[in-house]
Amino acid sequence: MNEKRNRLTSSAIPLIYNNAAENSVCDDSAEGEPAVNSLVSEITYGSSMPSTPKVPGQKDSSRARRSILGMISATRKNELTPKKKTLFNVVKSQRHRIKKLEQRCRNLKSASDIQDVVNGPLGRNLERFIPKQIASLLRKQILNHGKGATGREWSEEDKIFALSIYKRSPKCYALLQHFLLLPCVRTLTKTLNSVPFNVGINDSLFESLKQTLAESRDIEKCCILLFDEMSLGEGFKYNDHEDRIIGFEDLGSLGRTQRHANHALVFMAQGLTKAWKQPVAYYYVHGTCPTKALKSLLLEIIARLQRCGLKVMATVCDQISSNRAVIESLAKGEDDRFFVVNGHKVVPFYDVPHLVKSTCNAFRHSTVQWEGKTADWAVVQKVFQLEKCSPYKCTKLTERHMNPSNCDKMRVRMAAQTMSSSVAGAIYAFFIVENSEELKSSAVHTAEFIGDVSNLFESFNSAQDSGAYKPLTCLLRENSEQWQFWEGISRKIREWRFFNSLGKKKNVYFPSGWLNNIRGMRVLFQEFSTSSRKFLIPRRINQDSLENLFCTVRQHGQCNSNPTCWQFGSALKTCMLNKLVSGKTRSSNCIQNTDHVLDGLRSFLSQTGTNTRRSNKPNCEVYEPENLTVLQMQSVCYVSGYVARKVLKSIGCMTCQQSLLSDAREPGNTYIYFREYHEGKELLTYPSVTLATVVGKIASYIEGVVAKLNWQDQVRETITNSVCFGHRDWFVGVGCADHHDVLKTKIVNLVSKISLHDYCRRETRRVAALRCASQKRKQ
Repeated sequence: MNEKRNRLTSSAIPLIYNNAAENSVCDDSAEGEPAVNSLVSEITYGSSMPSTPKVPGQKDSSRARRSILGMISATRKNELTPKKKTLFNVVKSQRHRIKKLEQRCRNLKSASDIQDVVNGPLGRNLERFIPKQIASLLRKQILNHGKGATGREWSEEDKIFALSIYKRSPKCYALLQHFLLLPCVRTLTKTLNSVPFNVGINDSLFESLKQTLAESRDIEKCCILLFDEMSLGEGFKYNDHEDRIIGFEDLGSLGRTQRHANHALVFMAQGLTKAWKQPVAYYYVHGTCPTKALKSLLLEIIARLQRCGLKVMATVCDQISSNRAVIESLAKGEDDRFFVVNGHKVVPFYDVPHLVKSTCNAFRHSTVQWEGKTADWAVVQKVFQLEKCSPYKCTKLTERHMNPSNCDKMRVRMAAQTMSSSVAGAIYAFFIVENSEELKSSAVHTAEFIGDVSNLFESFNSAQDSGAYKPLTCLLRENSEQWQFWEGISRKIREWRFFNSLGKKKNVYFPSGWLNNIRGMRVLFQEFSTSSRKFLIPRRINQDSLENLFCTVRQHGQCNSNPTCWQFGSALKTCMLNKLVSGKTRSSNCIQNTDHVLDGLRSFLSQTGTNTRRSNKPNCEVYEPENLTVLQMQSVCYVSGYVARKVLKSIGCMTCQQSLLSDAREPGNTYIYFREYHEGKELLTYPSVTLATVVGKIASYIEGVVAKLNWQDQVRETITNSVCFGHRDWFVGVGCADHHDVLKTKIVNLVSKISLHDYCRRETRRVAALRCASQKRKQ
């Protein structure tokens, strides 16, 4: 045994000593002791030794001496006794632990130095020179430098700032990640999912509003309620957290229907005296919201806002048929200027920009008669033709104003420029200068009609403290000129009659909208004047805040003018977290709104939202799936392999593994075999015939029943319960007795999740194909 220990190893290197050292060793005198010490020094430190070339793959001799085995003159671990092996393992683990602690100390020291930089004068004063978000991002670049993706720390402000960039342009966010340390997309998704702002009434939001308004003055709690619909694209997305397919009509507490949603109905509260706004609820509807449901939702939201401490004094909406029907049903009786909710008067208004657009679009294709006068669109066309010959123009009329597209007809700017005082002045001027008999009959009346509409728009859009040059643009007080103007214009509006080119009278609704707003302004001013404020800002009684919100949502994802329900909900929550900040665009359809958000939902990032909605537990019908062919089983086996790998991660039972796995020689695993990444290596998971059969039956069952359950809540839970309890014979031979129930539930849950996501993708593509085909037929 000792002879083996003293043998030379395969890596031994012979030492060559010089003659002087050899002679010194042989000398037995006392004078030879220094020579011996010199020899030891030479052997130890190699001062006089020739440099030995290092053999590739060979460990350094000094490093070997510092190793644990080198301390006890050993070269291999198998040369040690069992007791020494145990001690060797203990020493090795302690050395490893010491190295980790030393590295941790170095990291802490480095982090401490970084903290000193960030918390120093320069770090504290960053916000004096750069914006707050950029300063916070710069600090995180310093603090997270050198850390792994899982070790970086981000504040809620950083996540919200990064989320706003990602939602605006995912490609831009991916590019910035190459140059900056930013939260990963999964972190942003988790942040967005934690925001409790789902369809319908959100209790957490209204509780937060109540706390926010606790210290506000009564005059600051006066508000109006805006509601409008935004067009959406039909599309479906399965939401794992809510166990619901998003994309069907959802009316919150009134339940869901099987109709595909293509509009979003949004309610927003807006301050009447103070510049604030707050989205409070949204719903998904098909077409327009039914009158009965809209009336119920409107009264429900007004009541909830009143419970929060807000005083809802008015509502603003456009003049679509369902909105008119709701207003007429609420404000009816002897006084149709308001309706009462819990003892408080609520005055209904129609959006003034929408009324201007409706008036302009109706006038463009008809003539207007009132009090024996006639206004004709041909006069405006004549003025436009005459202006073409002039080097400068008196108006802003272009070919788009004369022959607008469907999108141009929806632009407030186009209607305001057409029905403006400049156009009316140009008509008067051309009539006097040209003195044309062709214009003489109706030019003055046309200019009068256009001037009246322009003055109407200015009187309801006033926001100036004083109107020296334009009296109708000043704030509304008891002695303002708007009252006298509205009294005179009301008589004209009642006489407005619109006729088409054939002389047939047209039914239009905007004259009643103008009259409703004039009557309602008097009621609202009387209610408002009882407070300390003696003036009213008419410009705040419109839908500009809501239209700006829709514009902001459409900006997410570059130009997403027709988002799906899922995209709309995600973009809306992102906008609220980012305080509804939007990029300024020259093509905006309304004035940029600078009101602040009352509650940006930032305090709910770690909470779960609760909705007041009806809980429906659908019953799943009995359905026997058909047997799959061999070709169909190829894809089923591929999915089954993924299912087996997922469910067996937390179960180490060999019996369960044998029942769920097999080798590559099964007929159904042919596709998996050819999908291997390396020839001769089985890296993919090969399911057993039993598991593949179970997955195939579950997938076929879901295909048969999902069309009847897709619009209801708790879709996956219903399918899981129906399969687990109604088809227990499918799972015979799956797992051992101890893990049978656990495996059964996991398999059904995972297959249901995969199938529902696949179903939503296929349905979205099918609906998109039908929409494209319909558009081609129209062309």
